[in-house]
Amino acid sequence: MNRALWWVALLLACLLGAGGLYGWHKAIPYEEVVNRGPSPEARANPYLAAEHFLRQQGVVVAHANGLERLAELPAKGHSLLLLGERSNMTPRQVEQLLGWAKAGGHLLLVAEALWDEETGTSGDLLLDRLTVRQTLSDTFDEPAPPRKKTKPDLTKLYVDNETAPAYFSFDTDFNLTDPKHLAQFSANSA
Repeated sequence: MNRALWWVALLLACLLGAGGLYGWHKAIPYEEVVNRGPSPEARANPYLAAEHFLRQQGVVVAHANGLERLAELPAKGHSLLLLGERSNMTPRQVEQLLGWAKAGGHLLLVAEALWDEETGTSGDLLLDRLTVRQTLSDTFDEPAPPRKKTKPDLTKLYVDNETAPAYFSFDTDFNLTDPKHLAQFSANSA
């Protein structure tokens, strides 16, 4: 009886070995990429990719979720990008930002609110204080026919003390005007 169990175990081992060898020869290796979405760090900071890009260009980048750090940031030779919403900005914060820019800092921001001719305001305290007005274009561009260019048409912006230009594209459905000519730099696209 003992000997029969031995033969059955040996036969099972041989069958398993032969099956494993057959499977090993027939198996085709492949790589599968599993997209798990953005990392928690990227979800928490929508500008993380821009920060990494600027760091690769040799630019020192600091991230802040508010204007508290403005008092610590020296103005001369520094740039501040205001990318978040400014609807809850106070007049004191606007004056603090403009004082920082007047001391030599570069202030870059996104025009978010449309100028209202009736009220004479846009509702964005910073744009209104700078008298920068965003309006809808009078003429809307027809979509351009597809071109065989490899690069999109971008506007180059040269900033003082920078060796390479910054590239921008503009939404031609909107116009920015500076009736008092307070902005030091302006740019436009075809």
